[in-house]
Amino acid sequence: MKRSQANAGTNVTIENSGERVPPIPYTLVRRTILFGPHGRVEGPTETEAVRGDGSWMERTEDFKGDRVVSSSHIFLVTGKRITVNHVGERKTSVADVVPPQPMRDPRTDCTKLQAGAQASGMESVEGEEKIAGYRAIRIKHGMFTEWWAPELGCAKIKSYFDPEKGSHTVHELVSVTVGEPDAALFTVPVSYEEVPPSKLFALPGPDPLRMRAEDSAYYLKNREVR
Repeated sequence: MKRSQANAGTNVTIENSGERVPPIPYTLVRRTILFGPHGRVEGPTETEAVRGDGSWMERTEDFKGDRVVSSSHIFLVTGKRITVNHVGERKTSVADVVPPQPMRDPRTDCTKLQAGAQASGMESVEGEEKIAGYRAIRIKHGMFTEWWAPELGCAKIKSYFDPEKGSHTVHELVSVTVGEPDAALFTVPVSYEEVPPSKLFALPGPDPLRMRAEDSAYYLKNREVR
């Protein structure tokens, strides 16, 4: 594969690079660590998986006291998106237009997006590192710094958020496995109840008007994907 060399310190406008590259299937796990006035605090664990057909998913697990909170977002190449509340055993299924993975182009060292992905503005290529044996291109935009691995089809293997308020958040790599993910990551138990978005977590949404609009769209267009 021919690749372009990322130039450290350069500002680039993110744009599409043309035809898409087939995704590289993988499963990775990241750990969230919060650094603040009270020191280091471990946060949620994130699992991300990409299949060879372009379907992808992400799952977050966290502890609230002695209780585990777990939710998933599953994006199928068929155009179906499933959001899952594993604790409440509920799911919301909708028809969606989801950019297939990967969105960044490994042929450009992850500095450009593939066809079909939306641009996000200006970014700065900060350099290159090795993480878990993989080349990682360090790219900064705003308060975020992210490390993308071209050899994994531009998987995001680390990220750093610094709001410059005396605290910062790191999402560090725990493990990565190349190959088709476990099918269970993309499977929702048949016993899970199908509900509209406002009922998924059984909590009042931050924006009642938005939640009503999402429910209306759900009932109007997406019953057939359940």
